Amino acid sequence: MKIAIITSEMVPFARAGGLGDVVGALVMELGKMGYDIRVILPKYKQIEQQRFRLKRYPDLLEVPMGRKIELFMVQSTKLPYGPEALFIDKPEFFDRDELYGTPQGPYPDNDRRFIVFQRAALEFLRRTNFKPDIIHLHDWQTGLVPLMLRTVCAQDATFKKSRTLFTVHNLSQQGLFPPDSLADTGIEWKEISLSQLQFQGKISFLKAGLIFADMISTVSQKYSEEIQSEPFGCGMEDVIRSRAGDLEGIINGIDVTLWDPETDTSLAANYSKDTLEKKRENTLSLEKELGLAGESAPLFGFVSRLNQQKGLDTLIPALEKLAEKKIRVAALGVGEDQYQKALLEVAHRFPKLISVNIGFDEVLARRIYAGSDIMLLPSNFEPCGLGHMIALRYGSVPLVRATGGFMDVIDPCGADGTTGNGFMFHESSSNALVTEVFRAAALFDKKKIWREIILRGMNTDVSWKTSAKKYTDLYKRVTKKAVVA
Repeated sequence: MKIAIITSEMVPFARAGGLGDVVGALVMELGKMGYDIRVILPKYKQIEQQRFRLKRYPDLLEVPMGRKIELFMVQSTKLPYGPEALFIDKPEFFDRDELYGTPQGPYPDNDRRFIVFQRAALEFLRRTNFKPDIIHLHDWQTGLVPLMLRTVCAQDATFKKSRTLFTVHNLSQQGLFPPDSLADTGIEWKEISLSQLQFQGKISFLKAGLIFADMISTVSQKYSEEIQSEPFGCGMEDVIRSRAGDLEGIINGIDVTLWDPETDTSLAANYSKDTLEKKRENTLSLEKELGLAGESAPLFGFVSRLNQQKGLDTLIPALEKLAEKKIRVAALGVGEDQYQKALLEVAHRFPKLISVNIGFDEVLARRIYAGSDIMLLPSNFEPCGLGHMIALRYGSVPLVRATGGFMDVIDPCGADGTTGNGFMFHESSSNALVTEVFRAAALFDKKKIWREIILRGMNTDVSWKTSAKKYTDLYKRVTKKAVVA
């Protein structure tokens, strides 16, 4: 089977969030299975020529953009597990400090940037005569590809047998742009109905993917159910319900070689299920590093983007109540200014109990996962999430809200702690979070039971092996489908 994966992010090349981690891990697993794969993404500024040993394709790529022709270079590198990674190189569009925008907002030409990227990706496949059985697309940045295949590429023999799978990682990111953006694609309005793309007075790249892809997937079974109704559908619930028969939920995994407390060089002490007592050394080291008081109460961790989705409106009011009970929290994240300021203000009031670290620091993140007894994940919605899987892997018991991918992985502990691998609260409120924190803290005092909870978590399969097999099964189903009308 020939697979083309078109994405705006992929580890180790470019990452703004979980999308990059997911695509990188999926490609690695598919490569190990022996599939013939091409991965195409933009050549961002951070993808350095020398570091990644990029080689330039000899010919310039001519890409029609409306009535103009844009010229591109294409660079490539071979991944150690087989697939070829290809980069659409157009400095005026992609040689920027960030992938999608600055703290002041998205780049104003993101519509043109990603129209160009999508059209160039298809043109490269055509020019190299790579005829994919499956074109796997990810989020709004690739949502126009299925529409392009039905219109401007409809007569191209390269794609005669190609079928598309469109994976939605986060439905709230919808790629909304002025209707005249469509002119750059070469697609004419007479070929489609405005209603097929229109959303909130603009056109939505995401909606194009939802309507025109042969099949749709999301990153957990629960999220695939949630997005068919408000509020999780983000205004797209009617469109998604109309495609319910073509919708599949597949939970992500994590790269268990990358996230392994037994080999992680960032940690104060390495440990495994068999040497779990060494985890305590990481807790003591983290307390010292962050200036937190040593207490008998559990140490809670929080590693996240700082926005409304991640439950900051629930967490911040709860922190004072937790501090009153001498419960300590080690927090790390970056995001919206209002949440950064609010977290820092609470930390200033309780410096020995609450540590807030603004920024992205992977080494510190790993130390928090290893040193924390419990990880807080109070998201208001969570398509899949990776934090709870990393926490399980590191023996830090997840405490999550009952939503999305959390519900596919976390089995809530019973009252006596003899079942389950984590803790879960349902109502999106500070009181509900605090109540579950206190329940977890009470079980933490029962050391034998707590050790069993940790071990059940560490024995949970969070690898990509199972998820990748589900994707390949889905690919086979997609190839047998007739094209969506």
